[in-house]
Amino acid sequence: MRGAFLTMAAVIGVIGGGVVVAGSANAVGDAATCTVLSTAIDDFSAETDAIDSSNGRGLAETKLRWSELTTKFADAEANADQGRVRATLSDAVVQLNRLAAVADPDRQSVLNDPAFLGAMSAVDTACGF
Repeated sequence: MRGAFLTMAAVIGVIGGGVVVAGSANAVGDAATCTVLSTAIDDFSAETDAIDSSNGRGLAETKLRWSELTTKFADAEANADQGRVRATLSDAVVQLNRLAAVADPDRQSVLNDPAFLGAMSAVDTACGF
């Protein structure tokens, strides 16, 4: 009976260890994460450049684009492996969430906020943009 118990404990340990390793094996490295971020930023720039700001929908579309960029950064953070890029993404996502939630007249003040600028600069530096 004791032998069967030890065998089961060993099997459970191997399975548990395999799950831990498999969970971290799905993470994306810094280079791939930065590629995802670069594409997200390029898409954001192209989409915001195409917004017609002469009509009332322009502000709503801009806010939507910031929300989409925030989601892309959050997804990249969730999929990134532990490291420098993921660490900078945590702060960037917080700041992008602030920006996405702010009222339209206050958006520029958030964009100029040193905390926002610092978080975005940290991502730029970590990715070599």
